[in-house]
Amino acid sequence: MRCRPLAVAAGLGLLLLLWKGGGLELSTLDPAGDDPLSVSARTRNDSESTPALANGPSSVAPASHDVSAENVTGHEVASPAPPRHRGGQPSRSALRMRAKAFPVRRLRQELTKRFDLGNWDTCTVVGNSGISIGKGRGSFIDENDAVVRVNSAPAGGEHSDDVGSRTTVSVINGWKLDSCVSGANCSCWDRQYKEGSRVFVVAYSILDVHEARGDVCGASNPSNFYLLQRQGDFPKFVQSLVRHYTSEKIKRNFPREAWPKLAEERRKVKLHYSTGFLAAVLAFTLCSKVSLFGFGKADQHHYFEGETQSEVADHDYDAEMLFYAEMESGEADVAAVFDVKQVTIY
Repeated sequence: MRCRPLAVAAGLGLLLLLWKGGGLELSTLDPAGDDPLSVSARTRNDSESTPALANGPSSVAPASHDVSAENVTGHEVASPAPPRHRGGQPSRSALRMRAKAFPVRRLRQELTKRFDLGNWDTCTVVGNSGISIGKGRGSFIDENDAVVRVNSAPAGGEHSDDVGSRTTVSVINGWKLDSCVSGANCSCWDRQYKEGSRVFVVAYSILDVHEARGDVCGASNPSNFYLLQRQGDFPKFVQSLVRHYTSEKIKRNFPREAWPKLAEERRKVKLHYSTGFLAAVLAFTLCSKVSLFGFGKADQHHYFEGETQSEVADHDYDAEMLFYAEMESGEADVAAVFDVKQVTIY
């Protein structure tokens, strides 16, 4: 019995070590090596064949989920459960994310207490994909308690029928924040939305200079602006989340001997979450029921552009869609860290 405090202390120490910058490689924690992105290509024989890569390690959706545009209908359907690890247990990287999940709770508390934000029953996140064109779901989007938009994408006007006209929260990246400050006044509230300065803007920095830009915007409308610093706990958690699902995508589609080369190809471009992904995770943090619109690949990259734009190489959209699909089906290993009770993809 005397050993129990020592065991508890050791367990807490391990969780703290995992959070403090992730000094331990997953291969150290798991001799079997269940994280393809941590595998070195030097362990692989270069004569082995390698699957073709497109836009990251794989453009193929995981076999356990069909997340194509045609299958994402917005109706609750029985989705097949994704493969589990070790007889049904979460993977090591999933457990590691759970240990890091305290920023979700802390951000929720700060936004609800400091800004009276959140506590919404129904929320919709409007992604920027051209998949929304012609769907005519604008009025349904506007009926939600909160509407979250991404990177100052336009609402209303000619886009009303497909993406609605209301805006409650605007999530922007550092580059958009920089363009806001480039005017005479911070114009993040002036360009797109009829609600004007009443829209709550959540920005995240990519470079150090973006944090200075955040100070400018915050000073102009402090009650409706929040900056997520690039080294902050919540962005780090979101980054670990997208890394986990990128690893899962490789693991579920390719044999173990292909992992090193796939990981090597993925590392050629730094992996980073998209603004839409951050917006979705934020909604999962603040809302009971979340609907996702405009997420998925389409011939026209953005619904508001007349020509197709190329995808950003450092985003893994297939991995992000896998996370959304698992949140919808309730199979995501980290679903318990969020307050959201229902996720629906349209």
